[in-house]
Amino acid sequence: NNCVGARNYHSFLALVALVLAQVLFQMATGAYQLRWSLASKTEANAILRSPKRFPLAPLTQQEFVACLIVLLFACLCAAYLVGDLLGFHCVLIRRGLTTLDYILSQQQRAADEPPTRGADGWGSDAKGGRCACVSAPFFRIGAKV
Repeated sequence: NNCVGARNYHSFLALVALVLAQVLFQMATGAYQLRWSLASKTEANAILRSPKRFPLAPLTQQEFVACLIVLLFACLCAAYLVGDLLGFHCVLIRRGLTTLDYILSQQQRAADEPPTRGADGWGSDAKGGRCACVSAPFFRIGAKV
């Protein structure tokens, strides 16, 4: 069992909150560097081309801006994912559940509900809903069709 339980919730939440803070700090630093690099192009080019600062791979200002944009996008994705994880676990704590309790309740709920099929028999309906019948026996690995 690798689930987060009552004993380690505090350290887990602290870890996730610190990771979120680190990602947000990295995002703020990247945004500041992007603003600086766009505001003072000549100074940025001079610093980035300096062999004393970057002896192995000097960059141009445009390359630096492209790298910063990629960094900001990656940080935005990471902040969303880590923030979602933190929010999910805060909701679980508010409801008095551990992750194991949540997983077991979801499994019980899925076992109690029969698989639904749409009008076409394949799990979609006229409204464009998702396929809810993936747990049907003919979708199991190794099952003969």
